[in-house]
Amino acid sequence: MIRTDSKYDARFSGKLAVFCSDERFLGAVFEYLEKRLGIKRCDMMVVPGGPAFIVNGEKNLLDRMKLLVKNHSISEILLFSHFSCAYYENRYGNSESKKLFKRQLNDIKKCRRLLNKCFPGSAVRAFYIDINGDSIVFKAVK
Repeated sequence: MIRTDSKYDARFSGKLAVFCSDERFLGAVFEYLEKRLGIKRCDMMVVPGGPAFIVNGEKNLLDRMKLLVKNHSISEILLFSHFSCAYYENRYGNSESKKLFKRQLNDIKKCRRLLNKCFPGSAVRAFYIDINGDSIVFKAVK
């Protein structure tokens, strides 16, 4: 048996973060959650394309999300989409980046609307992760 330094805490934070599994952005997402949003721990759904599964109606993932919201008393859902997402490039072709960016923004806004209807007791916030030189920046999606 190997013991960790982490202590078990049976309470749920009431927060769920949904983001892409792209390793180039994972560290930045964790840092943003903790340092900018003050979220030290939360439930996570980490899948290629992040919240795109919501707008694409992927039933298996939607059912799992519903389970988390219900059983973990989720009161806030945070959606993250990012620059240069292979999910979008593969699904919609290697079109110009402005078109993909516009689609991602439209999708994440639609995701927020769908989740607000599906989970009226949960606040839904959306963010787009971009790059500026070699820096990773987060922008709230209005």
